[in-house]
Amino acid sequence: MIDLFTFKELDDFILSFDGVRSDKPYDENTTVYYLDGLMFALIDFSKKPIQISLRCDWQLGNILKDKYEEVIPAVKLNPKQWITILITGQLSKTEIQDLIRHSLELAKNSTD
Repeated sequence: MIDLFTFKELDDFILSFDGVRSDKPYDENTTVYYLDGLMFALIDFSKKPIQISLRCDWQLGNILKDKYEEVIPAVKLNPKQWITILITGQLSKTEIQDLIRHSLELAKNSTD
């Protein structure tokens, strides 16, 4: 059986990092996560499967999109800086957590 993240598990993991806050500026189904006012993750839990969009190094993003059907270009976000992961079980929980950490690091080091 595939061990999939629930919205609560994703939300709890992301909010466990110092300085991270969340809001729902777009609609009630999309939670946006910020570090020092800079967006680094979005979760749309109204869709099945749950979708999480993350900042991602463009080279890594291209590798992931080529390797996994679950990783697609982010919709309504800069596709060179963002990916969307469909939570289907193709990527493990650990891999998704690593990508969340990567997104957080990119936000920490961002100049925009």
